[in-house]
Amino acid sequence: MRSPRFPSRTRSAIAEARGTNASLHASSVRSKANGKMPTAPQVNAYEGLYHYLKAIQSAGTMDTQAVMKKMKELKVEDSTGASGFIREDGRVIRDMHLFEVKSPKESRYAWDYFKKVGTLPGDQAYRSIADGKCAFVKCIISQYARLRSVYCEAK
Repeated sequence: MRSPRFPSRTRSAIAEARGTNASLHASSVRSKANGKMPTAPQVNAYEGLYHYLKAIQSAGTMDTQAVMKKMKELKVEDSTGASGFIREDGRVIRDMHLFEVKSPKESRYAWDYFKKVGTLPGDQAYRSIADGKCAFVKCIISQYARLRSVYCEAK
C-alpha cells in the first residue's frame, strides 16, 4: 500500500510522534516553549492532535471514516500515564485524577506543585450513554441495535 500524502508539517509531526512516547513530557515541551510549562488546554490539544495523527498513520489514509474508526479503536493516552477510549458517541472516557497543591517544603524542583491524591475510574466519572439526553445518540444506538438484530437473525 502506498503511503498517504500529507502536507509537510503533518509529515514532520508524524515523524516526531513516531520517536516519542504517547504521553506528553512537560519538561521537554517546556524547553521548546521558551521555558514555560504548557497549560491544561495546550496539553489536551497536543494529546488530541497526537491521537489523531496516530490514527491517520494506523489507518494509512486521511479518509474521515477510516481515521475516525481507528481513533475509536486506539487507546487514548494522556500525560498522567492513564489511558482511555473514545466512546461511540465521541466522548473520551478516561480516569479523572484529583490533585492537591504541595506545600513549598514538599516541592523538590521547578514546577513541582501538585500531588495526586485520588483517581475516579472513567466509567464512574462520566454519564453513561443511556443516561444522556442526546436524541441523536439515542437514535444511532437504536438503529445499531435494530441492524444488529436483523443481521443476527439472518445468520
